[in-house]
Amino acid sequence: MVQLSKKKLEKQKFMAEFISKTKKYENVILFNIDNVGSHQLQQIRMKLRGTAEVVCGKNTIMKKAIKDNAESNPELVQLCEPLKNNVCLVFTNESITEIRDVCVGLTVPAAAKAGQISDVKVVIPAGGTGMEPTKTSFFQALGIPTRITRGAVDIISPWTILNVGDKVNASHASLLQMLDIKPFVFGMKPTVVYENGTLYDASILDLTDDDLKQKMQEGIKNVAAIGMATGIPNAASVPHSIVNAFKNLLSVACATEVTFKQAEPIKEYLKDPSKFASAVAAPAKEDAAPEEEEESESSSDAGLGGLF
Repeated sequence: MVQLSKKKLEKQKFMAEFISKTKKYENVILFNIDNVGSHQLQQIRMKLRGTAEVVCGKNTIMKKAIKDNAESNPELVQLCEPLKNNVCLVFTNESITEIRDVCVGLTVPAAAKAGQISDVKVVIPAGGTGMEPTKTSFFQALGIPTRITRGAVDIISPWTILNVGDKVNASHASLLQMLDIKPFVFGMKPTVVYENGTLYDASILDLTDDDLKQKMQEGIKNVAAIGMATGIPNAASVPHSIVNAFKNLLSVACATEVTFKQAEPIKEYLKDPSKFASAVAAPAKEDAAPEEEEESESSSDAGLGGLF
């Protein structure tokens, strides 16, 4: 009997536990965990205890576990494609948005490192730095305006040292370290969500009811526009077609002797334009009545000889 090595036994144990989680939980959130330390992951695990489980492992092993279990859970195979780079899986049966918020909410400040790509705008505030005047040349090399105040270097005005997408060089990293500025935060970043057999981008979790309503309205408008342009009616375009048809019938009735119930008021107005004036003048008279009452009240007060 061939005895398996310790490494293979650990691998088999991990795959068995991974498959058991896929059967226990219906939802999975995939996170990118670049620059996330083990202590930070441990804190997230503690916060999620009882509601979700965090699984970190080699992507190849997790992919193999998913494919080996494809017969009993074929929809989960969709996760194999986004399983790349430095990622972890969070299994849960609770609210996906709440679990996402817990994971994303735990971040730690981080110093800038040379070669890193900035994902935020970094601004050095104006004011004293506490540095000796000998450091002035360092600021000048980066184009930062300074002055010497009471034997220390002061930055004259706020200075943007990094924009989103800029690459941090050695000078940026050294200056931010000397100023004790940690511009970045490290945390888990959600990438995709697997929910009840459906895989979608994690950004969809940020959509509100108003966003969904707006998207739905835009879609209905597009469907209606296609129906009107092609002449092929659909549920969205039929109301517009009915309104346009009524406008055409109304135009014909106004231009000819042909009439129908809905067109009679318009034709009456066209025959006797004075009805427009009477319809507009009526509200004006009603509005004028309170003003007359106010005038009468003020005049009656005046007739009291200033007693009140």
